[in-house]
Order: sequence, then C-alpha cells, then structure tokens
Amino acid sequence: MSVNWILYLSRPTTTPWPATVLDIARACERANPAAGLTGALLFSNELYLQYLEGTGPALEALWARLARDDRHEIVWRATGIGTGRRLGSLVMGYLDADREGAPLRDHPLWRARADWTPDQAEPLIALMVDLARDKYPSSLGG
Repeated sequence: MSVNWILYLSRPTTTPWPATVLDIARACERANPAAGLTGALLFSNELYLQYLEGTGPALEALWARLARDDRHEIVWRATGIGTGRRLGSLVMGYLDADREGAPLRDHPLWRARADWTPDQAEPLIALMVDLARDKYPSSLGG
C-alpha cells in the first residue's frame, strides 16, 4: 500500500523552544490518529526536521496549517510516495537532538546539518526512522 510523505526543515522563531515542542506534541496527539498520520520530529534549539506519513489529502491539510505557523520558518520541503509506512503506528515520535546522545551526535548527517538539502530526504528519513525505532520499538516493530 502506497503512502505519501513530507519531510521539511524549519528554524524555530520562538523561545523557549521546549514549550513549542510540547504544543506540537499536544496537537499531534489530538489530530494525527483521526487523520491517519504518523510522524517523527527531530528538534534542537536550532532546527526542526519533521517527517510525516499519510494520505495525500491529510498531509496537504496538515501542510497548509504548518506553513502558516509562525513558530517556525520553513527552510525547505521534500515530498514523495513510498511503498508503505516507515513509522508503523507511531503517532508522533520526538527526537531531542540535544538529548539523543552519541548515535545522533556522531552521525555524519547530523554533523553536516548546516548543509542539509531536499536532495538528502531519503538518508535523513532513514536516520529519523532508525532513531525512532530505537526510542519507540513497540510502535515500529523494532
């Protein structure tokens, strides 16, 4: 079964950012299950990298809200269609770059984060899925 996806990079515009992530978490927990969306958010004080999966209409409706959200400034967006969900039943995984430790800190993609582009969507998604699988094994079957 095919699934649409969006990956986007944005920069926080508000502080304190932990409160923003908590607001995002509450909104996702309310809305994502009914919309059939799954996702992961990798965040730090300098960036948000969010990967979302679902149907085209549900993702486009969510994207319309995200694009208007003044808590962040969108840097770029990549979209695609995959052969299945990579995040299983994970409504929203939260990956705190400042607390995830060595697996992220030592990863070459993380060290090159200032140069991320939409062309790197697949390896960035793979990194996020690996981190989510380690943190949320029951949701991702890992």
